[in-house]
Amino acid sequence: MMGNLFQTVRKMQKISQREIATLAGITPSALSQFETENGTLSTSALLKIAPLININPDFILNNSGNPFKSEKLIKMYLPGLTRLDFSMLHTLYEANSKIDFLAMHPDNPVHDKIFGQHSYGPAILAIAVEDQDRNLFLFRRTERRSDGGAIVGMLDFQKEVNEKTRKSSEKLVSFRTIKITRVLADNIKNGTAARENIEPLFLDVNNILPPERSKAEKNLLRTIQERGLRLEDVEPHKFAMALEILLEMQVKLREVFKDP
Repeated sequence: MMGNLFQTVRKMQKISQREIATLAGITPSALSQFETENGTLSTSALLKIAPLININPDFILNNSGNPFKSEKLIKMYLPGLTRLDFSMLHTLYEANSKIDFLAMHPDNPVHDKIFGQHSYGPAILAIAVEDQDRNLFLFRRTERRSDGGAIVGMLDFQKEVNEKTRKSSEKLVSFRTIKITRVLADNIKNGTAARENIEPLFLDVNNILPPERSKAEKNLLRTIQERGLRLEDVEPHKFAMALEILLEMQVKLREVFKDP
């Protein structure tokens, strides 16, 4: 139901009812009744609320299609204690014909020791998602715990999605797990990570560099892309190669992201 979706999305983005009600020009009570399916709101009110919680206005008008729309990084917190609730990830999967999931954990040996000892599979810091409309999501867990806020249960979610996908020829789904720099990990932890930090992680190296580029060059770019390295972090004997292909990538990115 629409009210339940609004409530779930709002809570997962840690936005209060009072804040939304004030900005939308309605009372918190009216919003509460709508979210609990005990009341209704006008279409104009819903269209005011939509961008505040990154809901797609077209979804409100047609009650179909992609529920989300945002040019910014949509940050959400997975509910649950020991066993996290992946319902929103399932919602994204069902709503999109193409979707990519990216599990991230810091390139930190100490962190690896903490994140490698869970009964529900490997634990990770955050999950980034890119949907068919190039909306970008970043999921973390809500509670601060002794395990560093690790997300567990991703393997179970992946198995469920893969099983569904095998039964549908209309879905394109990918899963990857990568290590990220401490800087990006810190930005994720303190809530300052932005779209420009996450978007490059989803770029396909094979589409950025032409076929004539060597396997070594593509592997180098993939390492730079996945680990968020700066040029000064690249090994000296690979610096010239890295600089050349990054400049070429910059030209390609301008083509990819230019306005239609």
